[in-house]
Amino acid sequence: AQALYEDAQTDLRPQILSNKVKTLVLYAYDPTLYGKTDQKTPAGDYMETIFKAGYKNMPDVTLVRIDNSRHLIMFDQPEVMHKAIEDFLR
Repeated sequence: AQALYEDAQTDLRPQILSNKVKTLVLYAYDPTLYGKTDQKTPAGDYMETIFKAGYKNMPDVTLVRIDNSRHLIMFDQPEVMHKAIEDFLR
């Protein structure tokens, strides 16, 4: 429990933003929570804004939204996740 608490309290954004290599960030998007992907909804805009703002100062970052996924993309959309990683590595 203490380790989980410490992990949740650690903000690594300053260190991450100093990264100098190409980086892929995958993030989950569930339309049942945030609205359909073809609609602009306040919650959907909020999710997009969170990720774009969080990595805006990181050089050479690629953000990829994985639709129809919640927290664990590797379980919810494994094929889509693998394709996104493969495309990035090409």
